Amino acid sequence: MWISDTQFSYNSYNEKQKKYISNIIDVNDLKREQTLDYPIYDCINNTALTLSFERLNNIMPDYGYRNNKLKSDFEYTEEGIFKINLDENTAKLLISIKEVINLHSKETMLDAKHWFNHIMISPLGNSFMFLHRWINKGKKYDALITANIDGTNIKCLADDDMVSHCYWVNENEIISYMHDKELGNKYYIIDLKTGHRKTVGKGIIDNFGDGHPIVFKDKLVFDTYPNRSRMKELYFFDLKSEKLNKIGEFYESLKYNEETRCDLHPKFNYTGNSVFIDSVHEGNRNLYQIDLTK
Repeated sequence: MWISDTQFSYNSYNEKQKKYISNIIDVNDLKREQTLDYPIYDCINNTALTLSFERLNNIMPDYGYRNNKLKSDFEYTEEGIFKINLDENTAKLLISIKEVINLHSKETMLDAKHWFNHIMISPLGNSFMFLHRWINKGKKYDALITANIDGTNIKCLADDDMVSHCYWVNENEIISYMHDKELGNKYYIIDLKTGHRKTVGKGIIDNFGDGHPIVFKDKLVFDTYPNRSRMKELYFFDLKSEKLNKIGEFYESLKYNEETRCDLHPKFNYTGNSVFIDSVHEGNRNLYQIDLTK
């Protein structure tokens, strides 16, 4: 990921030390590479956050790294989200799993397996969101949590059992596909200050189900999972005019499924005039750019 105008980072694995690491490259000096003793989950400017990829692999292998096996379980007081100091190459626990369990304790959390996922720092870097997930008797539960970038002011924005993919609309709003006890499964925009939820594209995009939403100003792009014809669809929705347009359809063969599936995962470029997607419609996994101006 890009962490500044000239620097990007990628995660890797140190075979000798048997641990996950990250590397930071400056495009103006490719020979200058900084190596950190921790993998990065999300980063903006000089602030990086991470979590245990061993725990992710142990509970949800779709998201974890597989080089290391989880030798023993972690204590919930010692595991959670860590903040990495890029200058000192150190990391400290910012928010523990135990702290979040206590924040919105529920009966379903008793004797459950807990983990965090989907850390995303806000556009200006003032706060971040993440999902608290737990499994109890084979059923998975989700909650959307936010906090200041220093780990203070932890809030639970949604915990009506299901919270899926989310994205920052701006510094004060998040769009999420999730369940609301009164309104059901829909895309919602949530105000961080008030907690108020408003539905997005009511009666227009409700029936598409879960997808990966991204927003650039008044532009919303989201994808769908494969239909019966194994076609994944990509849509453009204008948040002001509420006009919906299909960008395209992309075939995913049956050999890509479960942990090897390839969601489109759309992402805007910095100007909002094109979208990048992952896709396997040509028989292997590639990155594609789609021009939205044509």
